[in-house]
Amino acid sequence: MAPIPESDDELLDIYEGKVPLPPGWVRGKHAARFAAAAKAAALDLSTSDEKTSGLNGAAQDAEQQAKLRAFCARVGQEWLPWADSHTLPIWAAKPGVVCLAGSGTLFRVADVSFLVTAAHVYTDAEDGGWTLLVTDDSDGAPEVRLTGGAVWVQPLPLDVAVWELSPAVVNSLTGRAFLSVHDTDRRRRRTGPGLYALYGYPGELCDLSSRVGARVIAEHRPLSYITSPYSGQVHHHGSYDPNFHFCLRLSTSNSGLLGQQSDMPSKLYGISGCSLWQVYAEGMSVNLWSFRQSVVVAVQTHVNYDLGYIRGTRWWVIERIIRDNWPELAPALSLEMPDPRPAAV
Repeated sequence: MAPIPESDDELLDIYEGKVPLPPGWVRGKHAARFAAAAKAAALDLSTSDEKTSGLNGAAQDAEQQAKLRAFCARVGQEWLPWADSHTLPIWAAKPGVVCLAGSGTLFRVADVSFLVTAAHVYTDAEDGGWTLLVTDDSDGAPEVRLTGGAVWVQPLPLDVAVWELSPAVVNSLTGRAFLSVHDTDRRRRRTGPGLYALYGYPGELCDLSSRVGARVIAEHRPLSYITSPYSGQVHHHGSYDPNFHFCLRLSTSNSGLLGQQSDMPSKLYGISGCSLWQVYAEGMSVNLWSFRQSVVVAVQTHVNYDLGYIRGTRWWVIERIIRDNWPELAPALSLEMPDPRPAAV
């Protein structure tokens, strides 16, 4: 039998499948030591406090608090660029007028590209006679009209829209990237205890004060912060159903802000349609964590400021819409990836 690894990291590599199981090993034989190593490598979310990351709970362990702060800083450094490349603001325009309509997530199944957002972003524009625009966001990139391609809209209580992007729109987004099926929580396995984040474009962080010709000159900054699942009272706006909806706690402080942000906007108008992510599932090894283990769990559709939560429609609804309306994509939607959480011992 191969010798027992001396370090916990080596043991975790074996049990998490990072390296092959050594000859003669029985997986459950060192279960107690593995469990201890996994616990030491994971975050203790029960010790988080409001000053750490916008989570609930009382500070009990200074070492765990420091570990959580360090991990949140790492999320800001590694996950933010990933979220940014797949998220974009959606603008609404009329002659001489431009405003922020919402946020959207770029998603691709096989060779079909989609923009996923809230249904009311699309329907409000249609009802008001607005033209929706997106942009690559690189210097000199023009705004591109969202025209062509099928749009599938599910009104309240789901409030989501899936827009098949035309080749012209896709070709204009050279500085953006598209999430795959492996980047989403398609089986509702990743909405338990953990750390969550949103990434969207509030109107308060956008400056639409100047125009040059037909092109909008807009300074727009995204909002991203870490939070936790919301478990309090829910207002039944549009028939809330936990099977379809998922809620995160709305932070009113600056404690969970990621990156260079310093102030939480007073209102979040403009984030409609952005993605809600789980960036860390309880039990994951901090040492082995990668931003690629983050998954989109829901599409944001509603904010309740009085009760303090953000509501989203679960991602499995998006997959169901695509599967039902683009049946040729069913094989690609059936692909599975291993669960990144620690294996049973």
